[in-house]
Amino acid sequence: MKQRSNGFIVLIIALLFCASAQANLVLKIDDPTTDRTEVEVEDEGALDLADGVIGVVEYCTESGAFNATCIMAISKPAEGTASLPQLLLNIDFLSWTGKLNISATDTDFNIGPTTGIAKIIGTALGVQGVTVEMWSDSSNQEFGEGDLIYRYTDSGGNMIREEAVESGPAGSLTLEAKLESKGAEMNVGFQTFLTLQASEGTVEVPNVVGQEQSAAEDEITSAGLQVGRITTTASSVPEGDVISQNPSGGADVSPGTSVDLEVSAGEAPQEIPDTSGLAGLWYDPAFDGEGYNIVVTESSWLLYYYGWRTNGERLWLVSESSTEPVLFGKSQTLDLFIADEGVFSNPAPDLSTWGVMTIIFDSCSTGRAQLEGDDGSKRTDIVKLAGIGGLDCDT
Repeated sequence: MKQRSNGFIVLIIALLFCASAQANLVLKIDDPTTDRTEVEVEDEGALDLADGVIGVVEYCTESGAFNATCIMAISKPAEGTASLPQLLLNIDFLSWTGKLNISATDTDFNIGPTTGIAKIIGTALGVQGVTVEMWSDSSNQEFGEGDLIYRYTDSGGNMIREEAVESGPAGSLTLEAKLESKGAEMNVGFQTFLTLQASEGTVEVPNVVGQEQSAAEDEITSAGLQVGRITTTASSVPEGDVISQNPSGGADVSPGTSVDLEVSAGEAPQEIPDTSGLAGLWYDPAFDGEGYNIVVTESSWLLYYYGWRTNGERLWLVSESSTEPVLFGKSQTLDLFIADEGVFSNPAPDLSTWGVMTIIFDSCSTGRAQLEGDDGSKRTDIVKLAGIGGLDCDT
């Protein structure tokens, strides 16, 4: 598992969690003076330090024409989907002399006409010029420059900017930061964000009441919507079938809207005999470098979450304590708080509200969790990695 550092240059398209299967992401560093590609790193290629994480490319160096602590590009499936994309370029620290172009590209998107907001916040001191460009390309070419979504040029200093942007249909997306120093070695740090979503028309919410949960989720995402919060309720409806939804079927909503589902837990969920047996480490094998630590006392339980923010920074969360009985298949929703210091080594850290988590234990070793907060929403299928010897929730 690798530690991701704070970013200086961040370019983001959309803000969603998702899944896909292809590794099309490419990171490239060019010297425009010599028209030479200094580095080209493919997702899961030999130079990619993000081992085994499809949708994340990481490259670090301290030699050559430039020094960069780490440069990272993130896209689907780590972040975003083909229809609701997110593309991120993160530069921890960069110093160089002369000119340097850094770009990230990903293909196989399915983007219709879109609108969005582009933002730049940061500082570039001692530079001759900074230009940020974002391109979409309907021909689905790597580093394709078919439609210029956004361009911002600055001579340096403090940069605060926000603009509405538009894009036509596209298959590939490219982000490029063009940097030029004044002659001596210079450093730069800024963030720029681009959020896109479908802008034309509305989507009719499918009626999924009565369907099995997985089939309902597939129909929702196929309609261009997101699966929202999942809760479970004891019911005479067959276990795993959808009891209700919000918004209701037939409603006209904007593309990308979340649809919350209430799912049957079957008749009278069984209370977990010994909650202490849930204590230990839990994780989702599909997500590298993140997981949960569940702590149980005689009268309550809580959990810690460790993972990643949408900008690549570490995310540490702690839940409120729950004193409610834990039932198999029954959801509980807990408030989540973020430690201002980013860690929990302090026994009494300063905490601020981040969002909520809905968790369901299907057995003593399996469950589901959904996080919703400042960094978006994320669903995980969790399994118990390690527990405490002698403790078993079945007894």
